[in-house]
Amino acid sequence: MTRRAISAICVLFMAATCENEAANRIDKARPSYDAVRRQIVVDGNADDWRGVKKAIVAGKDHLWFGQGMTPDKWHGNRDLSYSWRAAWFEDKVYFLFEVTDDKLVDPPTQPNSFLNDCIEILLDHKNRGGKRYVEDGDEKTLRGFEMHFLPSSPPLVFVDDSLSPMYPIKKPQNGLFEKDWSGEVKAKKTPAGYLMEIGFSVPGVKLQKGTVMGIDTDVCDDDGEGRKSLQIWTGKQVDFWVTMDHYGKLRLVEE
Repeated sequence: MTRRAISAICVLFMAATCENEAANRIDKARPSYDAVRRQIVVDGNADDWRGVKKAIVAGKDHLWFGQGMTPDKWHGNRDLSYSWRAAWFEDKVYFLFEVTDDKLVDPPTQPNSFLNDCIEILLDHKNRGGKRYVEDGDEKTLRGFEMHFLPSSPPLVFVDDSLSPMYPIKKPQNGLFEKDWSGEVKAKKTPAGYLMEIGFSVPGVKLQKGTVMGIDTDVCDDDGEGRKSLQIWTGKQVDFWVTMDHYGKLRLVEE
């Protein structure tokens, strides 16, 4: 067999392997997380969270690539990795993110929120799946939320992309978050990166034991020249901002 034939076989094998890996990243089981009932004070201090389990998001299997991001731009867990925890109490759900990021850019310099260092919470609050939004002409109706939280000083919040498509960095929605979501957010820089604590009421949902919502989380990394990496909890290589069918599950339980 000639070298050319061997090379052709190798190329075909590698292509098939990549296709299988991509399929596995879509088809593998969706994760779930049990959020315990616990009273939390959103103050940027993790003491309230002692004993609450962490969802660890680290390693290359959690990379999402596309839109200019490629696996080679991620330089290991010290470059970007994170954990998140969730809890609920009365009418609010709470999150604690602990992010490892070797270079935090503050203030953010990119024109859209998601191109900067940021945390994203993708919430299918009625657990319906399907499209996250529908469009009729110029009107965009949300069926789920893609929320962005930037660890800047002060933190910037974006929760409603029907009001400001593409989340322009010059139009944060902190006031809307505080008013309509009873939202709270605190960020604190750490030696390894940053910590962010978030609490909010979920529009249209009465929280109680047994409530299930669809959820995914991800963290974007900008080292100063625009977003270069993104790690996502489910590890799904799909259009997560469009479809909610591959989200994991958030279950509200008693501690």
